Amino acid sequence: MNDLGPISAVEAVPVAASTVRAEKKTINEPAPFQVDELFFSRTDQRGVIFTADEVFQRISGYPWEKVLKAPHRIIRHPDMPRGRFSLMWDYIKAGKPIGAYVKNCAADGRYYWVFAVVTPAEGGYLSVQFKPTSPLLAKVEKEYAALRERERTEELEPEDSANILIDQLSTHGFRDYDHFMSEALAIEVRARDEAMNVEATADTRRFKELSDIGSTLLEEAQKIERPYKANQFVALNMQVRAARLGAAGHSVGVISNNYNQQSSVMKEEMLAFA
Repeated sequence: MNDLGPISAVEAVPVAASTVRAEKKTINEPAPFQVDELFFSRTDQRGVIFTADEVFQRISGYPWEKVLKAPHRIIRHPDMPRGRFSLMWDYIKAGKPIGAYVKNCAADGRYYWVFAVVTPAEGGYLSVQFKPTSPLLAKVEKEYAALRERERTEELEPEDSANILIDQLSTHGFRDYDHFMSEALAIEVRARDEAMNVEATADTRRFKELSDIGSTLLEEAQKIERPYKANQFVALNMQVRAARLGAAGHSVGVISNNYNQQSSVMKEEMLAFA
C-alpha cells in the first residue's frame, strides 16, 4: 500500500449521505472478491475514512482521492436495512466490537458481501472484512431483504428496524445478537478455512468445541427453566388452599413455604449458570 498517512478528523470533509445514494446505480453482479482476501479500513468517530489498504480500494473501485475523506457509507448498498447500521453504531459507541454481514456496493454498482468485525480504535474505529462463504449468508440475505422492504413500506425508524432484526434472531435459534455474531464469526472462519483448504488451527478447534459445549449447556438450562416457569404458582396455590383449611392447613402452609424457598434458590442458581 502507498504511504497514505493518516488524515485528521478536522481535515476530513464528509460527503452528504443523500449525495452518495443519489449517485449510486446498482448492478446485480458480484464485484471481484476472492475468499483468501482480507482487508481493513479506519475511520474517525464520525465514520469518515482516513486510511485503508489496497484491497479495500481495489474491491470498492474508488480511486484514493474518492475513498479518503469520504464517509464509510460511500460503499453502502441500498439493499442494506438501516437498522443494521443503527445496531452497529449502538455497539461501537458503547465501546464494544461487533461482527456483521454487510452488502457493499462498488463504484460501478456491483455488490460484494463481507463479514465485517468493527471495533473501537484510537481516534475512531477499525473494520476488518473478509468474504463470507457459509450457508448462513443466504439466511441473512433473506432477512435483510424482508427488513429493508418493511423499512420502505412502514417507514420504520432505524432504531425500530434494529429491534425487529434482533427479535428475528430467535426464529433462527439465537438468544441475542451477541450469540449470533460469535456463532457467525466462528462459522465463517471455518468455512473460509475449508474453502482455502487450510487446516483449522488448534485455537479454532478449541473455540468450536467450547462453542458447541456452551450451546448444549444453554439448551439444557433452558429446558430446566421451562418447568420452573410452568410451576411458578404452585407454592401460591398451596398457600391459598392452606388458608382455606384454617388450622388444619398449617402443615400444608409450611410445606408451601419450604417449596417456594428451595424453588427460588434453585431457579436463581440455574439462571446464573445459564
